[in-house]
Amino acid sequence: MLHYDVCGTSRQCFKILHDRRELSVHFLLDVDGTLYQTLDLSDTAWHARQANSRSVGIEIANIGAYPPGEGTLDEWYPTDEQGPYVRFPEWMKVTGIRTPAFVARPARPERITGAIHGRDYEMHDLTPQQYATLVKLAAGLCRTFPALAPDCPRDAEGRVRADALSDEEFAQFHGILGHFHVTKEKQDPGPAFDWERFLVEVRAELARPLEAKP
Repeated sequence: MLHYDVCGTSRQCFKILHDRRELSVHFLLDVDGTLYQTLDLSDTAWHARQANSRSVGIEIANIGAYPPGEGTLDEWYPTDEQGPYVRFPEWMKVTGIRTPAFVARPARPERITGAIHGRDYEMHDLTPQQYATLVKLAAGLCRTFPALAPDCPRDAEGRVRADALSDEEFAQFHGILGHFHVTKEKQDPGPAFDWERFLVEVRAELARPLEAKP
């Protein structure tokens, strides 16, 4: 199950999620593509209510999605000659990003607007580095759990759903979910998350032969 963390960095997410809220996920994915595992896959993480007992939780560092014109994205994403980039607030003295001098830029420069649960939100995309790591992680999980399908919930026309599954649909689904697919109270991973690109790349990764170990 995919979340955006609304914290901006994995270090900040861990402080808020684990230390303050006493919640948990299995993986944290930082803006530079660094992946942190905080629980064994056999452990239950507390991240999505009814999905906890049968899901792997992944928190992606991103400040999140907001109603158009709300203002948060203006604060976090100034623009230079190369386009928008993440500017961390002054109060965040230590970002914890492991790549020296890393500049986090969205994979697509424009803000993405889309409807989730029938309401419009806007958001900046993940970084290319996050997509690259997430693809490998998702493919690895699909190999580890053969029942996990490299697909997401879709409507009758084959489009990615932007609403919550019913209890019956959730019980029958075995694939990759957003948090908004299990509750009307959430919007993550948001309208900018490029489901089709992500899933195409996950399937391509799964089609590659595993490297032989020496």
